[in-house]
Amino acid sequence: MVQWRSNNPRTSLMVRDLSGRSRGPRLEVRSGCVYELICSITVAAEPQEWASPDLGHTWFDDYRTRIPVELSARLRKVGGGELKFCAHLAGLLADADDADDVDGFIDRVAALPAAALDRLLLGGCLHGTVGATERRALEDVVAAPPAKRRRLVESLPCDDDRGRTALRALATADPSATQRELVDLLRRWREVVREHLDAAGPLLRQHADHLRRAVSGLPLVQAIERGTNGIHYEPEPGIGVVHIIPQLAMRPWVCVDEQDDTKRFLVGVSEEALAGEDDTPPPRLLAICKALSDPQRLRILRRLSAGPAPLMTLAEHVGSAKSTAHHHLVVLRDAGLVTAYLEPDNQYRLRAELAEEVAVLLEAYLEAPRPSLAARVAARRRPA
Repeated sequence: MVQWRSNNPRTSLMVRDLSGRSRGPRLEVRSGCVYELICSITVAAEPQEWASPDLGHTWFDDYRTRIPVELSARLRKVGGGELKFCAHLAGLLADADDADDVDGFIDRVAALPAAALDRLLLGGCLHGTVGATERRALEDVVAAPPAKRRRLVESLPCDDDRGRTALRALATADPSATQRELVDLLRRWREVVREHLDAAGPLLRQHADHLRRAVSGLPLVQAIERGTNGIHYEPEPGIGVVHIIPQLAMRPWVCVDEQDDTKRFLVGVSEEALAGEDDTPPPRLLAICKALSDPQRLRILRRLSAGPAPLMTLAEHVGSAKSTAHHHLVVLRDAGLVTAYLEPDNQYRLRAELAEEVAVLLEAYLEAPRPSLAARVAARRRPA
């Protein structure tokens, strides 16, 4: 039974649907060490792409010296060194309860028919909504002999150079050999990051609980924006479920993946969840101060105060490369200062009442001590 209420206050109707059919996408907040394994191996293949110098030390710095040279070389080779397609492996987790069983997950990848894994990995390289035409083209590539695969793969939709590189690398490799290599890499990598996964598990579960409380009762679009810390997304036709999944390996980046009827947002664990002692400044306040300390980011905010703008317009406004402007916008979004709209225009907008919120945060910190996140959670759980 589904209860639905219109988001439009002028046409607000209470409807009770007894048909048993879902009305629109549902939102699920998931967590687990399998997702963290997938994120971390993606970072390991190309760590410089995920680096965020504005946030200082990253977890991966601790593991660089532990990775055998031979393993690093293999990570850079499989799929042309572009392991973002690994995000599609999350589609093997039909049940959220399996998300902490890393060894069981790797065994599942090993037991999958080679053609099914080939389809999964090739699909992970595609961009945008995959319709019937794209699915037929993908099936043609999977079923084709090696010589024909190299030609057919060029017809698959991919507007990203690195994604295209991964498509070509996967298409020219034997699917069974790719499966053996990927399974071995996952097992080797699991041993490298075992300590990280053990430490990350409780944080991921805690942050997922926090997100569930934060989005509870909100309309879907507003819940997604709250759960992703500033990503505005309105589900396209065909999307039946939206997953928000906390991760540490890629923070503060949000990794967006689409597979069949599922849209996934792998979101960085918040600074609040990693907060330390009671007398430390609120992480949100620190993030805002860091974000505002750069002249280019201030100029971006000033431009956005005049109205929304796409990435290229903002890059031209501050006279920087597109990649540099994108990095600045990631920092601004992570601090909660801007909202990124995924569709249809991929624009950035200034968050409403920004100046007032910054003033309130600073005033609250200066006037009173701030209890830790653990204390606040304990207080919420304490019986009245």
